[in-house]
Amino acid sequence: MFIVSLAIADLIVGLVVMPISTVYIFTDEWLFGTAVCQIWIGIDYTASTASILNLFILSLDRYWSVTSPLKYLRKRTKKRAVLMITGVWCLSSMWIVHIIGWQHFFFGGKRSVPSSMCDTEYAKKYLLTTKNVERYFYEEFSSIKPQQEPPHALIMMNSNNTSADLSTPSTPKSSSSSTED
Repeated sequence: MFIVSLAIADLIVGLVVMPISTVYIFTDEWLFGTAVCQIWIGIDYTASTASILNLFILSLDRYWSVTSPLKYLRKRTKKRAVLMITGVWCLSSMWIVHIIGWQHFFFGGKRSVPSSMCDTEYAKKYLLTTKNVERYFYEEFSSIKPQQEPPHALIMMNSNNTSADLSTPSTPKSSSSSTED
């Protein structure tokens, strides 16, 4: 089910977003009007974010299947998968509120982007855009409780090497050295 959701997100990007994007790139001017612009950006952001988050939940599914196969097999139900996929699409569609509502929230309903361009109202607000991405990222990852230490942490804990040994590369010593001229 996760792969189907990922495929749908990628198909939306490929069949809806990319053709319009290609026209926009080659004409260097937005030809489709404000309504299509906002719908296009909304679909682009939603499908792209859904694709990324689908990869994330697919990776989680694989991780849990490998690290706790018997326990996770009981928890891995169709209902749980549907809930995770629904969560991905709901979280991804939150971009639409920003894309459509930004001009109403901050500019009194007037668009600040010229009609010959198709961009979000908050595109020039880099700090705000970064904060939104950080918020979504940390909200998504704060709900995850790892079942065990990551593999690199286990290697470090089980290693008898000191930190000085790990920071300097060791070179294998050979018993015989040959030089060719």
